[in-house]
Amino acid sequence: MWLRINVPARDAPPILGGLVHVNLTEMREANALGTTPVLDGLHGGTVRYDRRDPEEHWKDWKTVVRDGKGDCEDLVTAVVAEMRGIGWEAEPVA
Repeated sequence: MWLRINVPARDAPPILGGLVHVNLTEMREANALGTTPVLDGLHGGTVRYDRRDPEEHWKDWKTVVRDGKGDCEDLVTAVVAEMRGIGWEAEPVA
């Protein structure tokens, strides 16, 4: 799934919250709640931050896991979804 995001920072929190919800839905459908492949990958070096996304397309959780990389909104929404999936309270911040 790809989604172009180009909004002022003040409008970003509810949009990021919606993207977290989409990621949680994907994780449920994949029976992956309780796993943290993006967070673990960031710590272990198999997932990396890639700031080169001039089009600002948002990658969903499955795409970040598959590609092993993402930019700010890709990674923050994936990590927040994983943290919620293991029972931690987390919110995306812009």
